Amino acid sequence: MAVALGAGLLLGRLGPFNTFRDLPVLERYAYWVGLTGLLWLQIGAALHILRTVPRTAPLHWAMRAMIAALLGSVPGAFEVAWAESALRVQRDLGPADVVRIYADVALIALVLTLLIETVNQRRASPVAASEPASPAPPQPGLVSALPPAK
Repeated sequence: MAVALGAGLLLGRLGPFNTFRDLPVLERYAYWVGLTGLLWLQIGAALHILRTVPRTAPLHWAMRAMIAALLGSVPGAFEVAWAESALRVQRDLGPADVVRIYADVALIALVLTLLIETVNQRRASPVAASEPASPAPPQPGLVSALPPAK
């Protein structure tokens, strides 16, 4: 969750999708931190379900992460549409608007989810870097083919 909130702070600072121009500083940070945190909670719920359902549990972690990001983006698109209606847009948003919003939310969700899940996968399978790698035993066929030492 900390990475998602950090991403929200970064997006709040950068102000993509004209939020830098259209929103005052506090509203912009609240917009991005709130929506990014909410998106991550939805993605986390989808990830949990995908890990526990027998048909999707064997999927590669990256595939599960992408599916979860796309699923979590569905309610996220409606949340962004609501926030846009409340803060910036002076008209009702139609289905075409929500589809465009979904594409933007899904892009952010995919990047965020793959980043976080890559870190989680590396933590789950640490490489013993502190232990020196033991040399492989010599291959008998290779050693016997070498000329004798002088």
